[in-house]
Amino acid sequence: MLAARRAGIPAIDQAVIDPTDEARLTREVAEAVNLGFAGKVCIHPRQVPAVHAGFRPALDEIERAHRIVAAHDTSVHAGQGVSMVDGTMIDRPTLHRALAVLAHAEGDPPAVHLRADRRGLARQRPTCPVAGRYFDQLTVGEVIHHAVTRTITEADNTLFSCVTMNPQPLHLDEAYSAATKFGTRIVNSMFTLSVVVGLSVYELTLGTVVANLGFSSVETPHPVFPATPSASRPKSARRARRDRDPPPGSWSSSTAATTSTKLSSSGAAVTHF
Repeated sequence: MLAARRAGIPAIDQAVIDPTDEARLTREVAEAVNLGFAGKVCIHPRQVPAVHAGFRPALDEIERAHRIVAAHDTSVHAGQGVSMVDGTMIDRPTLHRALAVLAHAEGDPPAVHLRADRRGLARQRPTCPVAGRYFDQLTVGEVIHHAVTRTITEADNTLFSCVTMNPQPLHLDEAYSAATKFGTRIVNSMFTLSVVVGLSVYELTLGTVVANLGFSSVETPHPVFPATPSASRPKSARRARRDRDPPPGSWSSSTAATTSTKLSSSGAAVTHF
């Protein structure tokens, strides 16, 4: 058990050879749960329900795990080092146990040996400190005001356009831009989008995302001008889960869709995605 935990591999208890001995199976499942095993091998289909029932977290255990994770996330976002639940300090082992309970309570029954690759490895959350949010922590319609803001300068606009090989004079040539309807240079919209995405990382995806899978749409209804103070106000628009299950050994297929609005000093919305 200790070697498996140290290696990050779920430990699976051995099977009960006699599939008709339900009393022994129930007793061994309870012992395996108390010892910290992640599952138990079944040699007959009739053993599966008992193993599922024994390893499935109780409702009160799931509810407390949710409160532990929520308390920890609140303390992290508030910059506090300690969180409490029911008068008890939440340390790292307690948090890890709560995350494991919630992982077991999701989706497929977690007790059979197949969970060694589907749950124990594929769905395990990072143990490093994170500031972002996981899929199940996003709320539909939630508005998040980010603390980090910045002013986009002429140097930003010029450098971004040059390094991305964009010769558009609307971004680089003041004399040309003065004769357009904008009256001056405007910020490269790809830079505006990049800033919005970057500002959202701190509170949304820092340490909690594997990769950006893309944008369903991007709109830029108003221009941004250099030297304009700006802030980002992302909002969780919807949550979605892919139709297909992840293959063994892969990461979770849960995805989250958000919309973000970049607000200039005038209050005009300049970017939606």
